[in-house]
Amino acid sequence: MIRRAATYIHSHYQCVEARYAEQKCSRPVTLGPTIAILASADTISYVTLMLGIMRLGLVPFPLSIRNTAAGIAHLIRTNHVLQVYVSEDAATQRLCSGAVEILEQDGWHLDVVVMMQFDQLSDLRSGTAETEPDVTLGRLDLNKVVVISHSSGSTSVPKPIFIDNRTFLQYTMIPWFGEVDFCGTVVDTMGLANMTWPVASGMIIGVFKPSIPPVIPTPENYIEGIMATDTKVLFCVPSFVEAWFCDADLIPALKSLRAIVYGGAPLNKAVGDELIKMGVAVFPSYGTTEIGTFNMFIQVQSPARLLGDGLPDVCEPIVVHTEYFKPNVINARSRDGRGAFRTKDLLQHHPQDRSRWRMYGRADDQILLSTGEKTNPVPLEMILSQDPHLAGAVIFGQGRFQNGVLVEPKDDLKFNPDDQLKLIDFRNKIWPSVERVNKSAPGHSRLMKEMILVAHPSKPFSYTAKGTPRRQMVIDTYKSEIDTLYNVVEHSAQTDIPIPTSWTTDDLLEFVRNVVRRVMMTDLPDNVDIFQYGCDSMQTTYIRNSVMHALRVSAQNTLRDIPINFVYTHPTIASLVTFMLHCHQDVVDAVKYSEDESQHVARMEAMLAKYSKDGLDAISYVK
Repeated sequence: MIRRAATYIHSHYQCVEARYAEQKCSRPVTLGPTIAILASADTISYVTLMLGIMRLGLVPFPLSIRNTAAGIAHLIRTNHVLQVYVSEDAATQRLCSGAVEILEQDGWHLDVVVMMQFDQLSDLRSGTAETEPDVTLGRLDLNKVVVISHSSGSTSVPKPIFIDNRTFLQYTMIPWFGEVDFCGTVVDTMGLANMTWPVASGMIIGVFKPSIPPVIPTPENYIEGIMATDTKVLFCVPSFVEAWFCDADLIPALKSLRAIVYGGAPLNKAVGDELIKMGVAVFPSYGTTEIGTFNMFIQVQSPARLLGDGLPDVCEPIVVHTEYFKPNVINARSRDGRGAFRTKDLLQHHPQDRSRWRMYGRADDQILLSTGEKTNPVPLEMILSQDPHLAGAVIFGQGRFQNGVLVEPKDDLKFNPDDQLKLIDFRNKIWPSVERVNKSAPGHSRLMKEMILVAHPSKPFSYTAKGTPRRQMVIDTYKSEIDTLYNVVEHSAQTDIPIPTSWTTDDLLEFVRNVVRRVMMTDLPDNVDIFQYGCDSMQTTYIRNSVMHALRVSAQNTLRDIPINFVYTHPTIASLVTFMLHCHQDVVDAVKYSEDESQHVARMEAMLAKYSKDGLDAISYVK
């Protein structure tokens, strides 16, 4: 099949061979003529096409059909591609036409070839053996690029990743770095592993039967195929595992597997914990296109669950070039001058077993608030992504005083967010999921209902090949809406909380308690300092604006002279009530009523006495 594919490819390559020769001086020295593949096809046909290209000494460049036309055009132009194989389905043809149109405007002509199908390649196609044409085998060089992959484009446009022959061969050894013998075992896997792992391990790859159109994997047909082929190890996305978990009839089948390996995204922790308790062997796989699989391949026993939520013990893994492995991308240097790849991932140590780690997030995803506190958005977004109303969620707040979230409803639920009634209704629908986020998030990372932005149907999210929103691209698209939201919130109040009908101490106490309870999400005693209970700048803004709203509605006095920091100078429910009484009754001017310097000093000394062992005198000063 591979020889037949190479013959087909060679016949079309001759049409552009002269043009590829002309660009030799402009290509990197290690990069040969590159042939792109933009196709929705079955695994056998796709892999055979890639191997046929490699056999000729050319470089296959598989392109994700989830890219935009502009993204495809960018990858083709910047990687010197002059020919592309495209599947015949309408969606891929439209995507290709869009990319070709963009390229033609830039004077880049792309030769488009229809991708060959399985029945054209199969050794069984005619029922008789035939003599294969003689096609010269391309010269192999361990240091030359053998295949190009590309990143998912989570933070920007997709980036090419060049994999040379040496590293490609090293990929074949990955199954050896584990505790399980795969020889003779049926395995369902993904990506380049279909070509590399069987060569050195003796594993048997299970795939869907070739067809036109190709079978699209779903949780239902995938598990059916697993059971029909007696597969013992499967690789899949976490959403499949979560779907199988919901069907009690499938648990015996899952328990019969030697391993379920998930990757590409986090698995719901509650689901994973329950499956482990049931005796299902579930393993995470951590890897990147730049380095391949990074963790021990598969263990004999499932990993221990992560316990505790102590202080982060977080590190960024870095892969250094050694005699055994060379990263596909070098973006740093070790202390002794060797090339290295900084992953920009963040891993957290297991609190009990120091040989284990879990994914914490991405270094470039961390949101630094203006308060100096940091938010790790990925696990919070994962909780929101499980809401049945949402297609995607992106948390924002870089340089701001509080986080917000931008959500995209599923296609059948999209609406114009300018319709305030529909906006309020949708926020209420997803609020239970937001509450789950708030329960798992630190205080400074909690989300408030007013900080939920809903995507407009005319400005849909851009998604990566993994199905996750392209964070920075989405945030840039909605920059004006995000800026407007913060401006509105800065001057907003919780107007749905009834203001006091009579300005008595009891009525004001009830009002301020409601305001603080809504903001702090807990009941606090009247005489405790709300800042000692974690009240942050965003919550302070809501309390201030709610109090100001009540004072304005009362229309008993002007508010010109009320200080902006009155919540900080009156940090208890009781003192806020007293402040409101004085302002409303105009007993003293609000500015004069604000605590003077001596009161500030007294409060500071009281706090020092409370939180230091023996009061102020116990504090030692180091010059």
